[in-house]
Amino acid sequence: MLIPVTFISLLVFFCLFLGYQWSQYIGPVRSGLAVSCRLIWLLPFILCFFPGTGTEELPRSMDIQPVFVLIDDSQSMKLRANLQSPASKTVKMLESLRSECQKTGCKLKVNKLSELSPLVRKGYTPLNESLADWLDKTGNEAWILFSDGGDYQPSVPWSQELKNLGKKDYASKKEEKPASRGMIVAFSQPGGENTWLESVDLPPFAFEGKPVFSEALVTLETPASKDLRIQVQATLDNEILASDNAYFAPGDTIARVSLPVSSLPRGRHLITYKALATADEKVFWDNEIHKYIEVLPNTVGVLHLLGSPSWDGRYLRRFLKSEPKYDLISFFILRDPWDSQGSNERELSLIPFPVARLFNEELPNFRVIILQNFTLLQFLMPEYQKNLVKFVKEGGGLLFLGGHRSLLDTDMNNSPLKEILPFTSKSRARAAGNILFPLMGDMQRKQVNKQGPWFEKDLPFRIAMARPEMAKRALANVYDDWEALLTPLSSLDELRGLHHMENVVFKPDASTPLLNAIHPDGSTSPLAIASYPDKGRAIWLFSDSLWRLGNTSNPVISREVYHRFFQSAMTWLLRQDIRHPLIASEFRLSRSRTGQARWSATLKGAAVPYFKADENWSFQVCGVVVSQKDLLIDKPGNQSLNIAGVLGVSLQGGDRCDLQITGEHPAFGSVRASLTTIFPKIYPDKEVGSSAQKLARLATLTGAGIVKNPSGLEKPILRWMEKNNHGEGIVLPRRYKTHPDHFWIFDSIWIWLLLLFIPLEVLCRRWHLLTTRG
Repeated sequence: MLIPVTFISLLVFFCLFLGYQWSQYIGPVRSGLAVSCRLIWLLPFILCFFPGTGTEELPRSMDIQPVFVLIDDSQSMKLRANLQSPASKTVKMLESLRSECQKTGCKLKVNKLSELSPLVRKGYTPLNESLADWLDKTGNEAWILFSDGGDYQPSVPWSQELKNLGKKDYASKKEEKPASRGMIVAFSQPGGENTWLESVDLPPFAFEGKPVFSEALVTLETPASKDLRIQVQATLDNEILASDNAYFAPGDTIARVSLPVSSLPRGRHLITYKALATADEKVFWDNEIHKYIEVLPNTVGVLHLLGSPSWDGRYLRRFLKSEPKYDLISFFILRDPWDSQGSNERELSLIPFPVARLFNEELPNFRVIILQNFTLLQFLMPEYQKNLVKFVKEGGGLLFLGGHRSLLDTDMNNSPLKEILPFTSKSRARAAGNILFPLMGDMQRKQVNKQGPWFEKDLPFRIAMARPEMAKRALANVYDDWEALLTPLSSLDELRGLHHMENVVFKPDASTPLLNAIHPDGSTSPLAIASYPDKGRAIWLFSDSLWRLGNTSNPVISREVYHRFFQSAMTWLLRQDIRHPLIASEFRLSRSRTGQARWSATLKGAAVPYFKADENWSFQVCGVVVSQKDLLIDKPGNQSLNIAGVLGVSLQGGDRCDLQITGEHPAFGSVRASLTTIFPKIYPDKEVGSSAQKLARLATLTGAGIVKNPSGLEKPILRWMEKNNHGEGIVLPRRYKTHPDHFWIFDSIWIWLLLLFIPLEVLCRRWHLLTTRG
């Protein structure tokens, strides 16, 4: 206390000394007034040496928890500049939330959408593209979104990143917690009833000449007050394919309408479904949905070549003829090329094999070629064999069935077929004999070359499943279909005739073992192998005895087993398997902040683990070849891949865009995936309007709660805040903390009046200068 008193005494003495000095020039009256003014405006600083007592209220909860708040401050939230506008309601609710946080121990951290994107100031609402970045910054804390759901690209669905960002993980905690850490406060514009297409069910593919059945789901924002009809149309290139009315009875909000579409031409088509707007509707962007469909040929061309009549060939041909979708052309070799009948060809009932036309002109019309007990070099010149190999390597299917005429040494060493064989011989020795006439009579058959694969017609065996690696099994998913038939397959003990494969080495990177043959001595050898020659697919069966699956007295085996066995094989060869090795999904287009087109897609399937950034994979988006160095790649799982990028071109709203992905690898041959979508239209705030259904989908995606059109601080929000604070709703008694306050005088309004004496002091000392000059 001694130091302040001494300082104040010195200050008063100094002011009196100044007054004495000033009195020599301006007189005692004016100098006394000047000194008094100085003492008065110095009084607040003097009082700082005599502190008061300040109090501070301590928090009433266990700790302080942040609650992140994002406010959509776009123009659509401010269109009605009155107390009932969404912006005005948001301000009132924020004040109520702050008051609630004082009780529950939370702290609001408020962000505005305009702080996250400059597009808000230009009259657009980039809610979708800004929300993921904001949610990522919230960590694992609670969050609230105030919005009317408007987005400047409204047709773009919510990013799937929000699914993980919006939810909270409570797996490590034993106590019961809410399933969500988010709350959405949704506003909608009054006036006008919004109608939208919720979904459209359309199969991804159809067949040429067959009708397509589709179903649309129409939704009303508020229940219908009277009987209501809304017309729904399916259009292709602005031509109406089908139309029907959706009927709403009073109180209904959902109506379904069936739209059968007549047969479409072969190819890929983008069908637009429209729900015509009502008289009072103001939002139109959600009345359209685009769906993609691919129309396939109604029949599939299959070429079946059988080296000689047999029971195995008869049963296979009967299976192929029983399927209407197979356009089968089958040839049985009944005459050897060296047969000399001594008569004119026109006089014979058996026509010659039309090898030139089949292998020079007709090959592109087939999808699968079946070689059954067939010797290539005997009936096909090297030129035709090259066309066969080219057909397979460019994406065709090959079903190879063994027998005494197949896999001879001449076919493996003197034929282009060796390029696509899934194995190589351990011995390089070749059979001696005339290459031009390898099978004259039975000469070649009596001198079997056992240095490679050779056929033993009386060898008994039983069927067992092979054990391929999981990655290879996923690529050749025909294995799963055959595994479901394991009981009847393994119980068949009437099989005779098998190729010995002990002297060959299978290519591990280009083949997948499917079935094994168990010999009488307990040893095993490969029975069925899947391979991937370049872009094609092939199945190699090393026996001609599988016809017994369709003709056996075993009660465990039905005749349907043979049909299912080969139907699975054909399905895989035709690439019509349900579990495709590469599936593209979630193809999205959006506009980046620089105005360029931004795209993203998800790849799934067994071929994804083999993805590498090299020339064997190609990406084409909207007709633009995308370099792999420009891709953004994220691999969330072993068989899942997220890819994204930015195109160097600008697109207009409504433009059609195709995504085409192709890949090649020895493990699976080739894969291809494609999708089609529409570049979204861009709407300013004054046109997009509110979208309650879009916010409802966001709540479903993130698991957040949602409150629509709140009039104040709604009870659901209060309950949500109580459950999401760390104090669990426990509030402590009021507590206060006291401390010395040296600047207590500055909290008073009188401090500004005392500071007015500074100019008064100057006037007292300078008055003579002002009056003299005047």
